[in-house]
Amino acid sequence: MVTASALAIIALVTTSGCSSSGETRDYTVPSSLCGMAVPSDELEAFLPAGSKISVQDTTPVDRTKRCIVTVDGDRALVASREWWGKKDDIATVAFAHSQVKTGELGDRGRVLYSELGAVGKTQCADAAHPEDVLYVALEAYNEGSKDAPSMKKLIASYINAVESSTECR
Repeated sequence: MVTASALAIIALVTTSGCSSSGETRDYTVPSSLCGMAVPSDELEAFLPAGSKISVQDTTPVDRTKRCIVTVDGDRALVASREWWGKKDDIATVAFAHSQVKTGELGDRGRVLYSELGAVGKTQCADAAHPEDVLYVALEAYNEGSKDAPSMKKLIASYINAVESSTECR
């Protein structure tokens, strides 16, 4: 038999972690990644609690565009668009991303996703890269947000946004 005092202790223990100031998200989740619209609720699943979010767009090399999302100065998520050779397959691209490397194939082999990352092959063409394929990648660094089904949804949204953009012509 569970006593009233035991129930009170259980309630206190289960709610005390939720009320901690370190457990809240005091920033607005962006509705885009590197200029590509994505549902903020899908993105939110991979962002940690904190007070300040910032997004930095970079172009580390001519064939890659990347944005780095940080929360309170710590890397939370990296999104990229990368041109790879036509002979490179999705597994090769995935292996280049530490948060993906292995995972499940989805969308008839067009995406490879794991709990904290994903890569996807787009249908984009570009005159500047006629012999290449545009891949997108997401890497989440919030260990508390491991969620393969949510990552699959987010990579699908990111692929759709990229394919609908002017960059995909």
